[in-house]
Amino acid sequence: LILFVLALFSTGKFAKKLSSRWVRCHCAFAEHSWLGAVGGATFLCITAWHLRAIVDKSRLLILEVTFSSILSPNFLWPPLLLNCFFCFVLFCFVLFCFVFFLITLFPLSHRWLVIAVGLVRAYLAKGSYHSLYYSIEKPLKFFQTGALLEILHCAVGIVPSSVVLTSFQVMSRVFLIWAVTHSVKEVQSEDSVLLFVIAWTITEIIRYSFYTFSLLNHLPYLIKWARYTLFIVLYPMGVSGELLTIYAALPFVRQAGLYSISLPNKYNFSFDYYAFLILIMISYIPIFPQLYFHMIHQRRKVLSHTEEHKKFE
Repeated sequence: LILFVLALFSTGKFAKKLSSRWVRCHCAFAEHSWLGAVGGATFLCITAWHLRAIVDKSRLLILEVTFSSILSPNFLWPPLLLNCFFCFVLFCFVLFCFVFFLITLFPLSHRWLVIAVGLVRAYLAKGSYHSLYYSIEKPLKFFQTGALLEILHCAVGIVPSSVVLTSFQVMSRVFLIWAVTHSVKEVQSEDSVLLFVIAWTITEIIRYSFYTFSLLNHLPYLIKWARYTLFIVLYPMGVSGELLTIYAALPFVRQAGLYSISLPNKYNFSFDYYAFLILIMISYIPIFPQLYFHMIHQRRKVLSHTEEHKKFE
């Protein structure tokens, strides 16, 4: 209840400050102060609930390791200290995520931080990175589908980005989530799904952090550097996960005839979803380099300008 009240106050105040400047915003919640307050407060409570579960898991792990080690006939202090140190590092990571969430990302990237915390929590509960997709399936579908608003923002001029490139990036993700991963249940346990989910999550957290600090006119160089540097690894990582997931779905699509229309029929029309997926994979060849080299060009432009400004000062 306390978290909700604080989030309601802080988010409404933050969203009102942003909307009063006619800012370029990628999050629909921030366009109206009351909607930003309710939405941000809700996601804050969800994230706090996930973090509480992680802290409880860490505490139980410390107690389990401590008592099992002391009661062991071959008790040794080094393994106990090592395990306690690991739990301490885990707790510091959770605390850092929570503080980072409250100070920097609220309310723009709360949705992707919810997914990140959900992945960490599921990993701690299962002890394996396999099939983690099921733990964040629903919020991922909801948040990524909501990203369709970004195309509208580019089209009406709220955001000065290319409509074509933004449309490809957003639509490819929505297509992958619903038309491939959701429709072909067999690929949901593939490691390639976790690959693109992690790449998307890190990319969006950094991107929305960049937008948040830019709108407040206090952009740390570290976040700017991360925005225009980490994509060098994250973009190929995400694209590789997407292509591998589509490739893994091809045999199941062909076997079940998913979304395919065969002749004869009264409309005299045929559609082969298997061939369509292959064409989608081929379309990455001309379009992905445009996105990638566009970011390379932006990196040179932004970071070189920052270095020149530092030298001037």
